[in-house]
Amino acid sequence: MKHFYLLLTLMAMLVPSLAKADVTVQMDTNDPVASYVLFVNGYDAKRYDWASDGTMTLTLPDGKGFNVNVNSGYVINSISLDGEEIAKDLTSNYYVEPSRLYDGCSVSVRASERPKTNVTIVGDPSQITVTYMYQTYDASSWNAGTLQLTLQDAYSSVTISARDGYGLQAVNVNGNNELQPGSHYFTLYPSTLRSGDNRVEVVSYSMAAERNQRFLVNVNGDPAAVSLRLAGDSRDMTGSELLAPIAFNPEFDLPIRIEPYIYGHTLYRVMADGVEIIPSDGTYKVTQLADNGVITIDVDYPDKDIPVRFSFVNPDTEGAVLKVADTQFTIIPREQWLAPDFTVKMGTVVRVELDAANYTVSADFNGNRVDGAYLEFVATDDAGYDIEVTAEPLEPYDVTFYYEALPAHFRVLRGNLDDDYVEMTGRDETVVKVARNLNRLRIVPDEGWLITYVFVDGVQATTDFTVSGNTTVEVYVEEYARDRYASIYLDPAMGWYYGGVTLSVDDASKMMTVDLVPGYNMVGFNPADLPLQFELRCAATEYYSYFDNMVNFDHQVLGPYDTSEIHMVDNVDHGSIFKFFAAEPEMCDVRFSYEEGVDVSVMHDMIAEVGTPDSLELPVSTVVTVTPAPSTEISVKAGGRDIVADAEGRFHVAIEESCEIEVVKGTESGVSEISGAATADVYSLQGILLHKGADAATLRAMPKGCYIVGGRKIRIK
Repeated sequence: MKHFYLLLTLMAMLVPSLAKADVTVQMDTNDPVASYVLFVNGYDAKRYDWASDGTMTLTLPDGKGFNVNVNSGYVINSISLDGEEIAKDLTSNYYVEPSRLYDGCSVSVRASERPKTNVTIVGDPSQITVTYMYQTYDASSWNAGTLQLTLQDAYSSVTISARDGYGLQAVNVNGNNELQPGSHYFTLYPSTLRSGDNRVEVVSYSMAAERNQRFLVNVNGDPAAVSLRLAGDSRDMTGSELLAPIAFNPEFDLPIRIEPYIYGHTLYRVMADGVEIIPSDGTYKVTQLADNGVITIDVDYPDKDIPVRFSFVNPDTEGAVLKVADTQFTIIPREQWLAPDFTVKMGTVVRVELDAANYTVSADFNGNRVDGAYLEFVATDDAGYDIEVTAEPLEPYDVTFYYEALPAHFRVLRGNLDDDYVEMTGRDETVVKVARNLNRLRIVPDEGWLITYVFVDGVQATTDFTVSGNTTVEVYVEEYARDRYASIYLDPAMGWYYGGVTLSVDDASKMMTVDLVPGYNMVGFNPADLPLQFELRCAATEYYSYFDNMVNFDHQVLGPYDTSEIHMVDNVDHGSIFKFFAAEPEMCDVRFSYEEGVDVSVMHDMIAEVGTPDSLELPVSTVVTVTPAPSTEISVKAGGRDIVADAEGRFHVAIEESCEIEVVKGTESGVSEISGAATADVYSLQGILLHKGADAATLRAMPKGCYIVGGRKIRIK
């Protein structure tokens, strides 16, 4: 039985509801610039600004409140309702509860400028940097070792950082040292400062002068695969930097952090003064190191095969392991890791993902339970690794699609793939099995049809949704033929990042975006799809556009930061032509000559039929197509060059310069042209060489069909 909820929904819309009365609030303020009102209704928010005289009339639905928001640099001193103060000293928004409001009440807001907070920072700009409101103040902003800042925003902090090679010894804020020992940066919060003037003295020092000890790094392997950072620096050292003695001071440079420089890789071993360092999450931290100490880093693992053994408690549950990947995230084939002799090279990062969506699944790793559905380890144990999986399969979801009759005029895509189509096969319903980990469904209408309504378990939804259980889906369609066509040409020389045209931009139910490629594109549309929205992203800094038969080109200059251009075009007819060129194209004079009695039609730009013209003025790169009447044979030359027909017998000429196109009758057989010892090359209509130097006997022995022989199209009967 069909479950059509649409009718019920429409009936519900006809049932009158009891509307609540609106509430009108009279409002005033002493400073219209200091604040504004924000009304939030569900996901919609509307801002109301004060009139110039500081008044406002706010009309709200009964049972709704509103926010009074303060602008940056101001403070709300008080908010009063009918003369009674309800809030004071606000630096952020205040919500007026709906229970306080009634029709005709009044709200008064009093505000003033926030007292300015001034900061004078004293320090050495060659050793420290100061950042505030996304701006870093370099030495040119300082004056004799001082930097003056006025903090306009109560929520934006000032960051004082030591430059590389330098450290912070103290940060005295109004006479008090607030720097935590060992810190290399300090954050100054406006809320901790007093109104008016503040003085911050920064004491810094050169680490080079303090780094009076040295250590060596021995890298067994490629030093470019290793990064090392002293705790007193913000920069990593790698490659040749590791080969020279490194100065350090144990008071502020420990711990020394060592990591792989190549993402996803691991290091075999790190030792400091002969003591092996145990890594944590792939990071080695050297916390003790003697003067003239030695750090030894073994980059490469020994060439050993490490066994990795998978076993399954329940039969036929191997699918519970979704995938196994290696260091480079390369998926290892299932038949490979299921083999009893499966091994990986020592040092390989093994990543195992369990299918917790379609199975009740758990795993043990060398006897220890795995938390979650993901396991990652570095294969270093010669004894190998045992992964035991316990899994029970979960049934897929049954999603029942209801529709009015066959044909259903739509298909369903499962998961995130673009080729897993499910056709509707029942008379008025089809049950689709949906795996739990591929629970995204997309409804795709047939050509010439639209999806008008989708209801998922009775609730209106979009054509793209996910399911989390057995579900019913009703789909309604309507015929919508996009049987008008426009030709769109993109000049390949523009260096295209993206080209697209969107139909029905104002109607989500009909909206469709067609991706364009360099060269010619045919786009079908319906008059209701207009206007067409073009989006163009290219490397060109300027371009010329051409619409239908305009001789003059529209010149657009793009700024250095322009990433795309949007064009909305309303007056599009069947056969309209759009062209976009990197430079103003040369106009070519194309002349035509026709042998008497030849029956053809001519079009340009793949769509504009022009009959049999004597001449055309066309932009360079335009394609002209000559099509013979049914059951007739022709041959075509352009500028004296033979043109080969396509599989449908049409002749396409790409115009590169002014030229003459000659159209003459073809030869029915063509075999008679090859006689005696004469030979000719034979091509298919697609231009593929079939026979080199074929004689008349070879040609007669060929299968029936059309061929290009000696530059002319012939038919073998």
